[in-house]
Amino acid sequence: MHAQKEYHERRRHPRYTVKNGPIAVLHANSEKILGPIVDVSLTGLCFSYIDNDREFNRKTGLEVDIKNNGSSREDVPCDVVWTGRAESHSPFNVVRMKKSGVRFKELHPDLVTWVEDFIAHNSVRMEQEYWA
Repeated sequence: MHAQKEYHERRRHPRYTVKNGPIAVLHANSEKILGPIVDVSLTGLCFSYIDNDREFNRKTGLEVDIKNNGSSREDVPCDVVWTGRAESHSPFNVVRMKKSGVRFKELHPDLVTWVEDFIAHNSVRMEQEYWA
C-alpha cells in the first residue's frame, strides 16, 4: 500500500475564480496566445487557450494583457510557471485546450492596486483546497 503524499500549499496569496469573461493575451515569441482567465491572485493568473501544438519560450520577454469590459492592463511582464492540459467537461468537445499559470514579474504599487480592483469586480474567492 502506498502512503499518500501530503500536499503543502506554497502560494502566499489566495486564488480567485474569475467570472464575467475577462481574457488574457500572452505575447510569446511574436505570437499572441489568448483565452479566458480561469483564476487570479495578486501575483499571477491562470488562463486557458486552444492547443495549437506550438511551443513557446516560457521565460524570455513574455508580457500579458488583461482585458475586461472597460478596464484593461497591457504589457505586464511575466513568466509562465506551468502549462498543462485543460480538462473538458463536455463529451462533445473536440477542441484540445491547454491552461497556463502566469506569474507577474514586477509588482509595483499601481499594478497591485489595479489587480486588487480587478479581483474585487471580477471574481469569487476559491476555497483553499482548490488553490492548486
